[in-house]
Amino acid sequence: QNKGLGPADAILLASDLVNSSLSECNMRGNKFDIESAKSLAKVGKEKGIMLFGIKRGQKEADFQNQALGLLDAIFITSDLGISSLSECNVRGNNLDIESAQMLAKIGTEKRIALFGIKRDQKVADFQNKGLGPVDAILIASDLVHGGLTELNLDNNALGDSGIAAIQAVQSDEQSKLATLIISSNRVGPVGANSVAAMVAAHLV
Repeated sequence: QNKGLGPADAILLASDLVNSSLSECNMRGNKFDIESAKSLAKVGKEKGIMLFGIKRGQKEADFQNQALGLLDAIFITSDLGISSLSECNVRGNNLDIESAQMLAKIGTEKRIALFGIKRDQKVADFQNKGLGPVDAILIASDLVHGGLTELNLDNNALGDSGIAAIQAVQSDEQSKLATLIISSNRVGPVGANSVAAMVAAHLV
């Protein structure tokens, strides 16, 4: 962790990991590029090696507001695939759409909450929180396997893509959401269609 390692070091590390019996090797805070991070994550997943400081038997992890980006998301996603976590809060970081979708995919598959929403929580109020499309993707993942029945996302900046992410999961049979407040979110024509679909489903 935080050793200033770069892409050249990643090649050597990947080779060592393949031949090691390690269960943990914290890669956080280095200077890898996307390709080298993905190569290390691939080895980590195949060998069952945790790469972001998450312990094997850990149930919850809080990475909220830690300026994490795409590289961190690559390693976290690798860890989530082999962890026993039920919650991994990644809210308030520097994630982009790609990294959010990556985390949401494994979060949905492994039933891991990503936005700080508790499994037995029924109501969540995120109005006026400055949330954007990335946050909507993470929230949508939580909706699939969570217990929320009411969600307030009023007056944020979810935009068309964020609204679409919420709409895409609202019809999932596992989602228990019955009430969604989603006005004032900088919605264009595409987002309006998503809202109309939710209105038709009596969700909004």
